[in-house]
Amino acid sequence: MSARKNRYGSASQRRAIKWRRMWTQEARCVCGRDLNPELPPLHPDEPTIDHVFAHSLKRFHGQNVTVVMHRRCNETKGQRPPNSHELEFAARSLDRLALAPTTVEDCKRGVYAMLADRWAGAA
Repeated sequence: MSARKNRYGSASQRRAIKWRRMWTQEARCVCGRDLNPELPPLHPDEPTIDHVFAHSLKRFHGQNVTVVMHRRCNETKGQRPPNSHELEFAARSLDRLALAPTTVEDCKRGVYAMLADRWAGAA
């Protein structure tokens, strides 16, 4: 049985996009808090892919205009256009995209290393 596919690609393609974005964002959400990749689906702080410009606005589609946000931050933003902080955050993320590892495993290792360093410093 093949993986479910939708207009954003297969589940494995969406996971790869999410991990690369988390690496480029240094495992942080727009709100400034850490993204925890181990939370279960539908948890309010689960990392989700957000389109900076909502599809309903009919502009700028594609994976290069996405960021990873907590589910609650994503739902709070909803369909509204991004504010200046969100645009700046997305631009910084895009600047780092060329530096991102190409494999999902390398992105995962990088994200977990960033989080481990940050959490060790907080203890």
